[in-house]
Amino acid sequence: MGNFFKLSEFECQCKEKCPGKVPNLRLNNDLIAALNRIRARFGRPIIVTSGFRCKKHNSAIGGAVASQHLLGTAADIRPASGEKEHLEQLWEICKEEESVAGLGDGRKKGVSQVDVRPGQRKVWKY
Repeated sequence: MGNFFKLSEFECQCKEKCPGKVPNLRLNNDLIAALNRIRARFGRPIIVTSGFRCKKHNSAIGGAVASQHLLGTAADIRPASGEKEHLEQLWEICKEEESVAGLGDGRKKGVSQVDVRPGQRKVWKY
């Protein structure tokens, strides 16, 4: 299975100089592997709408204080097509991916969060 994602897709979206920019950006390998498996099963392009976040950017957008995005273990994703049917298919595939321990249901906003935090699976709506 190939790598469907570029490191730059996971860069912090802040306008500041922060550790979340290529070439210094570091992501959890388990997250990348899970996203590649999800993408392979989905069979269509996936957009990373939010990957790594520095503390300042995470705070500015109202992210959780202990967000997995701060650790490089989370990504918000959506189907590139934007179609509701594809969003539902992507959500189902994310639910079936065993290595995904955190699953945020943001389908009303057109995205889902997947993360590879340690411990039992946690699912929430936002």
